[in-house]
Amino acid sequence: MFLLVLFIAIGTLTTSSVSAADKQVTVGMTSAQIQAILDSAEAGDIIHVAAGVYNDIALTINKAVTILGHGATFTGSSTNNTPIFALVSGNDTSLYKDISISNLVLEAMTAITVRGGSNITLENLTLIGVSENNGTGIDARNGVNGLTINNVDASGFRDAVGVGGGNNTLINNSYFHDLGRNGMSFFQNSGNIKVTNNNITNSQFGIYFGGGVQDIIIDGNNITNISNVAIALVKAANSATIINNAIDGNAIGIIIKAGDTSHGAPSQVNDIIILNNSIQNNALIGILLENLPESKVGKEVIIGDDNVFGGNGYGYRDANGWDPSEWTTAIGSSFDIVKNYYEEDSPVLKSNVSISNTINKQVVKNGEKTVYTITVKNTGNGSSDKITVGTGVSSSYANVAVQYKASESSYANNQWTINSLGAGDTAVLVLELTTKKSGSTNIISSLKTDNTTINTNSQKLTINKDIKLSYSNKLASSKIKKGKSTTLSTTIKNSGKDKSNKVSVKITLPKGVKVAATNYKAQFNKKTGQWTIEVPAGKTIKLSMKISGTAKGTKNIVFNVNGKTQAKKLVVV
Repeated sequence: MFLLVLFIAIGTLTTSSVSAADKQVTVGMTSAQIQAILDSAEAGDIIHVAAGVYNDIALTINKAVTILGHGATFTGSSTNNTPIFALVSGNDTSLYKDISISNLVLEAMTAITVRGGSNITLENLTLIGVSENNGTGIDARNGVNGLTINNVDASGFRDAVGVGGGNNTLINNSYFHDLGRNGMSFFQNSGNIKVTNNNITNSQFGIYFGGGVQDIIIDGNNITNISNVAIALVKAANSATIINNAIDGNAIGIIIKAGDTSHGAPSQVNDIIILNNSIQNNALIGILLENLPESKVGKEVIIGDDNVFGGNGYGYRDANGWDPSEWTTAIGSSFDIVKNYYEEDSPVLKSNVSISNTINKQVVKNGEKTVYTITVKNTGNGSSDKITVGTGVSSSYANVAVQYKASESSYANNQWTINSLGAGDTAVLVLELTTKKSGSTNIISSLKTDNTTINTNSQKLTINKDIKLSYSNKLASSKIKKGKSTTLSTTIKNSGKDKSNKVSVKITLPKGVKVAATNYKAQFNKKTGQWTIEVPAGKTIKLSMKISGTAKGTKNIVFNVNGKTQAKKLVVV
């Protein structure tokens, strides 16, 4: 029983040592004092800010903490964009996540900046700017992964919210109003964005999507009194769903623009769905489809019949002094959807050929085979003219046989000819090389077409010598009379395809036996009693030594061929 109680006590102590702590910010604290509390906080701590006004605040957060404002007001810089809260990565990036700020009023030129991080929650905030010509309520960049902005009231800034990069952004149930430029903007390849149940009014743009942004849902928002465009998909129009929104009383309701070159490469239009929106009483246009290829409309851009239009374009009526009775329904409805199409030019058909090569074995023995493959591709949109390819295989080193060649092509004299290669097509030539000479050769194939010459990479083929030597040693007679002679011989056979290296052959004679004569005298060294000789490919050489017996007895004769010895006995009687 005692041990059980002890274990429970230890477990309790361990749990409490890592639990979140509550820290208090009290009225009258300076920015430096609040920063000290943040610096001393551990991941998961909750920092409570007592209600009241705190001036000249500029704080840095680089760890997982929760800040509960209890209605407190922080004021910051009104002369530059130093934020009240700067969320930046610290030394331990694993801590730079799960940050929450809520229940505060923030008043400054820029309220909050976020640079990277994950799972950042900003909610129940009132953000008040000091200039509609400068500053941002929430400026998030460097790829925040999991940014939630909920129930935020932002006004008096140039932009209420700007999001650059990152994934999984949710902006919900917020009110952005009285701004110099954007209610919210997205740029720098942001993705997986949900904008739901927000009110946006009194700015130049309601929601603006910039470079590379995709996978967007705009659902249930009320956007009104926008002087330029309520929803602008100008630099990014890829995979966007616009549903259940009230887009009323603006200059232009929605613009979808292709080919815009500001801030980067031209944007593309793909997978845009506009359903069940109220798009009414917009002064100029309900929906403007600008610079789109006509083939996209109805395929990549779908505008449902359940959208409600009415009263769009009245600004043209008023500007031209039309009597309302002359402004017919037909005229008015022509401004509901304005299609600034262009007819796509017939594409210029042009081939774009390339060549590559591979060799399956780069090191072989003379006489062995290897496979050399040449691949020609046409990645253009038109067929090529005739293509000729010099294989680059040297006939000195290998004999060539065709294993496979593309149809509509021919091969002769180390040249491959392709009559024409269609757009997107690939042609392959497979050659079997049977090597016939040792050494090394670099194979570079060369393609010629349309006054263009393209060479492949060099493929080095190393062909090692093929030398196959066998030896036999022999005594013509194993028994002779004293004073008589016999012949000793070493036969060397090279059945390989290359001349051998130098072979050393020595016959060591005992006392009582002497040399009478040898063949291959030019290769025989009398001082050492040794032949040094090369054996041509496919040849046999027989080295002979005539000896005579000078003393009776059994004599031990030793043959040595390249260090390999063999003894044979000779009896002299």
